[in-house]
This record gives sequence, structure tokens and C-alpha cells, in this order.
Amino acid sequence: MKKNKFLTAFVVLVYIFLFAPLVIIAMTSIGTENYIAFPPKGFTLKWFLTVFKSEAFISSMITSFVISGVATLAALIIGTPAAYGLSRYDFRGKAAIKSFFFSPLIIPGI
Repeated sequence: MKKNKFLTAFVVLVYIFLFAPLVIIAMTSIGTENYIAFPPKGFTLKWFLTVFKSEAFISSMITSFVISGVATLAALIIGTPAAYGLSRYDFRGKAAIKSFFFSPLIIPGI
């Protein structure tokens, strides 16, 4: 039982470590000050309006959506028939192709 309490305390600390910066950033993003102050003294959305009115931000978001959409469509167009062929048919080299596709899951990242 003590091991379980230790594990619970550890998990809670990890969650605090991971989510505390997000909470602090969210709280300071709605503040009225030009600098980081926690807790914020007022409430405003002017920082969000400034970002969303920025031409560079809008251009970057459009570029990101276009690239991600094209990549998704390409993956679906290429991947669906490939997956169907690998699962339904037997052919020479099938094991090698499957091994190549599963290699990112087997080989650890650096």
C-alpha cells in the first residue's frame, strides 16, 4: 500500500510539473500588463486580438493548414491501398516491406 501512495504522489508531482507552466501562461495571457505578472491584475483579450490580426500569423496558419491537409490526403491516397494490399495479398517481399514499415516502432528514437 505504501508503494501505491508513493506512486500516486509521484504521478501528481509529474502532472503539476507538466501542467503548471500551461496554467501560468494561460493566466498571464489574459492579463492587462505588458509583463508577466501572476496572478493577473485585470482581464483582457487584447493580446489574442493582436496575434490574430497579425498578417504574419494568419499567413503562417494558412500555410500550416495547407501543408497538413496535403500531407494527410497524400498519406491516405498512398497508405490505404498499400495497407489493403499488404493485408489481403501474398507476394514476394511482403515480410521485408512489413518489417520496414514497423521499424520506427521497434527501433528506439535517439
